[in-house]
Amino acid sequence: KWQEDNWGGHYDLNAAETVKLANQYFGIEKIYITNVNSIDDVKYELSKGNIVIVPTAGRLLKNPYYRQPGPPYHMLVAKGYNKKGIITNDPGTRLGADFIYSDDVFFEAIHNWPFSLDEIKALSKDEKAKEIMLHGEKVMIVVEKE
Repeated sequence: KWQEDNWGGHYDLNAAETVKLANQYFGIEKIYITNVNSIDDVKYELSKGNIVIVPTAGRLLKNPYYRQPGPPYHMLVAKGYNKKGIITNDPGTRLGADFIYSDDVFFEAIHNWPFSLDEIKALSKDEKAKEIMLHGEKVMIVVEKE
C-alpha cells in the first residue's frame, strides 16, 4: 500500500530503492549497501550480528520449493551460517524459514536488480523475466545490529 501511495504501484525494487523503502516506511537508519566479493563478505556481516538482505537471480538458487522455474528476481534474508551453508528466511516459499543454501549456490545467485524504479515501470513482464538479471551487481543490504 505504501509503495502504491508513494511510488505509483508495487514494483520489484533494486537494493538502493529497498534501502529507501526501509528508511522512509520503516524508519530504519542503520542500513547500507555494500559489494559482495566472496561469500566471506556475507559471513563477516552475519558474524557481527547484522541482518543481510540479498538480491538474487532467483532461478540460480534452485530452490525445489519455488514454483518452477523460480522467480527471475528475488530477495531473501540471510540470518546465519554453518558448515552446510547460508541460513536464510526465504519469503519466496512457505517452507523458507531456516532454509540453507550452499555457499556456492548462494554466492552465484547474488545479482542486484539492474533497473531503477522508473525503468521498471516501463518494462513489460516478459522483458523483466529475461536473463538480464545475470548482469546485476553482486551487492547486499546490511541492517546493522542496534
